[in-house]
Amino acid sequence: MEQKNTVMSQMKIDYKLLDRVFEIIKHNKELDQSFQSILEEIGTFYGLSRITVCEYDFINGNPIVSHQWLREGCQPYFLNQNKKSELDFFESWNFDSDLYCFEDVTKIDPIDRLCYERLGIQAMVQCGFYENNQMVGMIHFDDCIQIRKWEKEVLDTLTILTKFIGEIIIHIRNKKMLQREIFYSQAVFNNQRLVYYFIKEDTYELVNYSAFIKNLFPNLKIGEVCYKALFDKDSPCETCPIRGLSKNNGRSSYEFYDSNNEAWFSITATSMNDMDGQKIYILGISDVTGFLERVNAKDALTGLLTLSRFEADASRLITKNSDKNYAFLYIDFDKFKNINDEWGYSRGNEILYHYAKISVKHLNSSELACRVSEDKFIKLLTYEDRNQLINRVIDVYGKIREHFTVNFPDVNPIITCGIYFLMPEDKVISMAVDKANLARKSIKGSHKSDIAIYDESFHRRVSKEIMIETHMHEALKNNDFLVYMQPKIDLKTQRIIGAEALVRWKLPDGKILGPMEFIPIFEQNGFIDKLDFYVYEKTFQVLRDILDTGKKALVVSINVSRNHLNDSHFIDRLNQLVKKYNIPNELIELEITESMFFKELDRLIYMIKKLREYGFLISIDDFGSGYSSLNLLKDLPVDILKIDKEFFMERKMNNEDKIVISGIISLAKGLGLKVLSEGVETKEQAEFLAENSCDMAQGYWFYRPMPIEEFVEILNES
Repeated sequence: MEQKNTVMSQMKIDYKLLDRVFEIIKHNKELDQSFQSILEEIGTFYGLSRITVCEYDFINGNPIVSHQWLREGCQPYFLNQNKKSELDFFESWNFDSDLYCFEDVTKIDPIDRLCYERLGIQAMVQCGFYENNQMVGMIHFDDCIQIRKWEKEVLDTLTILTKFIGEIIIHIRNKKMLQREIFYSQAVFNNQRLVYYFIKEDTYELVNYSAFIKNLFPNLKIGEVCYKALFDKDSPCETCPIRGLSKNNGRSSYEFYDSNNEAWFSITATSMNDMDGQKIYILGISDVTGFLERVNAKDALTGLLTLSRFEADASRLITKNSDKNYAFLYIDFDKFKNINDEWGYSRGNEILYHYAKISVKHLNSSELACRVSEDKFIKLLTYEDRNQLINRVIDVYGKIREHFTVNFPDVNPIITCGIYFLMPEDKVISMAVDKANLARKSIKGSHKSDIAIYDESFHRRVSKEIMIETHMHEALKNNDFLVYMQPKIDLKTQRIIGAEALVRWKLPDGKILGPMEFIPIFEQNGFIDKLDFYVYEKTFQVLRDILDTGKKALVVSINVSRNHLNDSHFIDRLNQLVKKYNIPNELIELEITESMFFKELDRLIYMIKKLREYGFLISIDDFGSGYSSLNLLKDLPVDILKIDKEFFMERKMNNEDKIVISGIISLAKGLGLKVLSEGVETKEQAEFLAENSCDMAQGYWFYRPMPIEEFVEILNES
């Protein structure tokens, strides 16, 4: 205490502010309610712009903004308080000192300065607070209006206030954690139909019990002996599990059958000492009928086999009936979660039960069915030839649909099925089942078909996808993705005025994969984000080199994947990369494919507007491949329209193509857009486009996509 007083005496503290803070707490019984008032008092007293309290969330392992005070007109640190800032602001979490501050943002490290400037900070004080010698949070005091000199009295006061506020935060957090644990513990006992009771060691007197057991025995009272109150016996039960505790490492249980309820129960005993040090026993009773049924290999809901029993029986059947042809079917209901959400789980369970009941009717003695989980089922069927099996499946589906139409007309469940025809070389049942499942997944949600067959072409496609996903990270690390450039030609001057950045994948054997072989896979698994920024960086490096040689600036277009549409950090990341290479934004054209306008149009238009505000050019790629954007064209904030190459697939253009293309060009020109045609392959096509006032073109008639080195060489020659 003496040491603490010595430290306090060495600090210059504004006691007037401290008194105000203590006064706020004094008049607010709930600490949580007074918190915002405290922050406002501090911010107003020192003329700050923003005070932000950051805590470390030990449950989720992430820093979060728990409290924030803002002066009118000041922006918060984070748009989403559950996510880290796009600036990775918490990289500085583990600093050595309790206090970090600066008085002029322009005089700190340039990398750090970028972060603070984008948060609008001119001057800042950052103080940490601790629990058990571990930092658990920090408070940021920001001035977003002007640079300022932080006097020692201000720094000392903010340090003391941070420690004080930290104590309040820790108290509130620990209190909430305790309340949460109590709440969930009570919820378990009250809502999970748990039969638990606690008895004294020698007397068998009840000292506590769960809420559900009180529902079963409304007259139950503390102090009664358990064997009388619960089992109507005059002496302790002969089979009481307490008797076995001494020889079973402190835990004993046994199962019994209750003929009144026609169910099996398990009763378990454990021992512990209560808060007074007295030994008590905890006894729990649970209904294990379903468990025993699963042990007997039956699904409780449908009566079908469980997966483990199915695999064992399937293996025996296939071995026994080696003269028969077998196929595995993997079946589920499309969007079954929607059925549960809209109609309730009981309705969903009823559908599954009816499906299982009908399915079993159509099995013979050499066939099996099981319920894997939820709405997923597997069947093992025999067949004479493949078409016969497919027709049989279709016929059974017809009967099931008829049944559902009568019994569930308002639900209309949709079934999808993957089929794998077992081969002689197949030895592992689970692998065969996986192949049927892969076939099912290929049509999941498509509504184009409800049956898919796993064949060799499917196998090759799946194998290729596995290869691509297995090696994609290593390929990116090794620079095996090659950036190609396809020049764009001014149709009036016939000179190169720009290029489109494209990507290829060079495999270890030297083979080059085109983008259509891997881009769709990357869009599904999310890897497209890393690949796109890899391509962007390579492209900007080339642009920087071209600019450094003094050549005329070229506009280079890069593709924007639909995955970036919902990435709130995309624009900032792109801007950072452009600034890294000091590229004028007007030299970057961002290509948005027409298909991206099918969904989340408002979000897309917002993103396009923000990008144009930064000076980027925007083009609609593959225009004409869809039919939804024609009516939207007048409202879209874009600069360039790229006519889809599909119009030029036939080397000789017919009159219909010419009418459509000239109409698109005229429409775009009327809206003030520039027009580029892709896929131009003949002189006739190029001349037609020039005659119809198309501005630019690209295609094999002019140049094929080429490695960056060749592109630079062509520019040097021009």
